[in-house]
Amino acid sequence: MIKWGKFAAIVSMVTLATAAAAAVFIFSLEGESAHRFNPKARPELTGNWESSNGGTMRFEENGDFSATNIGLELVCSAKRNRKLEPRMSGSGEWKFGSYPDEGPGIVVAFKPEGLGVADCTVWGRFGGDEENPRIYLLQDDGTPEYYQRPVSK
Repeated sequence: MIKWGKFAAIVSMVTLATAAAAAVFIFSLEGESAHRFNPKARPELTGNWESSNGGTMRFEENGDFSATNIGLELVCSAKRNRKLEPRMSGSGEWKFGSYPDEGPGIVVAFKPEGLGVADCTVWGRFGGDEENPRIYLLQDDGTPEYYQRPVSK
C-alpha cells in the first residue's frame, strides 16, 4: 500500500511540473513578462498608439477613439472584400473589457469611415509589459497586429 502511495505522489508531482512547464513555455512564446501591461485607469491608456504596418489609434480619457489605417475583422467592412479594403480609418468609443479567453483589453464600438456600415465591435488585448506596453487588435486571419506608443524621434 505504501508503494502505491509513493507512486501516486510521484505521478502527481510529475504531472504538475509538466503542466507548469507547459504554461511557462506558452507564456514565453508570446514574449510576455510576469509584469504584463494591464492598465486599470483611463489615463494609463490615453494617447497615441502605432503599429509597424502604419496604423494609428488614439484613445481619449473621455472614451472617444479614433484610428487611421488599421486592419480589422470582416464584420467592419461593407464590401467584405479585404483585397479592396484591407485597412480602414474611423472613430468610436472605447471601454475596458475583454474577448473571452483573450485576457484583459479593450472593446471599441467602431464606425469605419465611408463604408456605410453600422458600428462594429473591435476587440483588443493588452500585452507587453509596463516598460513596453502593447495592444493587440484581433484580426480575421488570426495574426495579431500590435500597437505601441510612438518612440520619440
